[in-house]
Amino acid sequence: VEHARAGALAAADNYLALASQSIEQDPAVFAALVAQVYAPEARSRTLAQAQQLRTGDTQNMTNYQRGGHGIAVVAARRLDRYTPQLATVTTWLGGFVWGPSLSPRQTWNLVDTTLRWQAGRWLVVSSNTDPTPAPVPSVVYVNGPNDQAPAFGRIAGMTAPFYGTGG
Repeated sequence: VEHARAGALAAADNYLALASQSIEQDPAVFAALVAQVYAPEARSRTLAQAQQLRTGDTQNMTNYQRGGHGIAVVAARRLDRYTPQLATVTTWLGGFVWGPSLSPRQTWNLVDTTLRWQAGRWLVVSSNTDPTPAPVPSVVYVNGPNDQAPAFGRIAGMTAPFYGTGG
């Protein structure tokens, strides 16, 4: 991955999608990812938080044990801050799970990831899910507390990642 703005975005996309997809579905893959791409000072904290999540999420853990699946998709992202040493990326992330006894469902989150350039690559210093509701990609016209329109302002300036040659 490049030591440039585009490299920071690509690193955040790849790391976040794989981490989100494997944190519960394949803890061994998640632990290997943390060992390879997280900054040393963030590793033990990240692994402890992942264990707490797995312990508290019995529905998804049962789903995966019974052969269920999940995928994570980066819908869009924005490079909020960049220096040659540090980058902060906000990502609009979709998560989709399904299984033998779990109907398909989705979640949408905004995730803030801070990366540091070290030893020739971008390392994750922190990755935190925003506690406020993220936009859901559907147009729903609601008058009242379930109105999603204001949430879409939070993704202003984001771009969608495109990979491959496109042709």
